[in-house]
Amino acid sequence: QLVRHLREDSTLLPSIKAIAFTDSSHNVQWCKSQPTLMEFLQQKNCVYVRSNDVRSSQSCVKVSSRGKDIQCGDERCSCITQASGKLVNTDNFWEHRFGKIKTLWAGSPDHSLANYAGRFAIFDHFDEHAKEEATEMRIATNDSANFEM
Repeated sequence: QLVRHLREDSTLLPSIKAIAFTDSSHNVQWCKSQPTLMEFLQQKNCVYVRSNDVRSSQSCVKVSSRGKDIQCGDERCSCITQASGKLVNTDNFWEHRFGKIKTLWAGSPDHSLANYAGRFAIFDHFDEHAKEEATEMRIATNDSANFEM
C-alpha cells in the first residue's frame, strides 16, 4: 500500500525519514518509471524485515495439504536458527523484486509473528535514522547560528 501511495503522490517522499517493510508484497519494478522512488526504496533508510517462512532454498518450511506450515525440526535449518536482526543473504530473485534493500530476518518462521519477533530490529532501524536526523538538525542549527554572527 505504501509504495502505491508514494507512486501516486511523490510529494510525500521528502517527509519520510525511514521505512521498515515486514513481509511486504511490493515490487521495485513497479517504480521503473520513477527512478527517485526506486532509488529511495533501496537506500539505507529502508529495511525489509522478513519472516523465516520464505519457502525457498533458505528455508525448510513447507506447506501441508491443509495450508499449515510444517517445519522439519532440524535445528540447523534457517526456519529455526535465524535470529531477529540477522542479515539475510539475498538472491537474484529477491533483488529483482525488492531491489538491493537491506534485508533482515524477523526471527520467526510464522508470518503472523514477524512484526512482533522483528520489533527490536525495526525499532533499532528507526532509532538509527532518528539519531541521524537529530544530528543533521543540530549541525544545521549550528551552521545557521555561525552564519548569522
